[in-house]
Amino acid sequence: MLDLRMAKTALNVDKFLSNVGTKLKEAQVKETARLLELKKEEVRFG
Repeated sequence: MLDLRMAKTALNVDKFLSNVGTKLKEAQVKETARLLELKKEEVRFG
């Protein structure tokens, strides 16, 4: 079972990590924007 799930080549590992990194970066940008909006609201209504 483990053999079926393991990456077959280093290139596949690199592609996977790059893809995960891209998705995490996109999520981080969205979350940071959301948190900044919440902060602005809290300061305004303080």
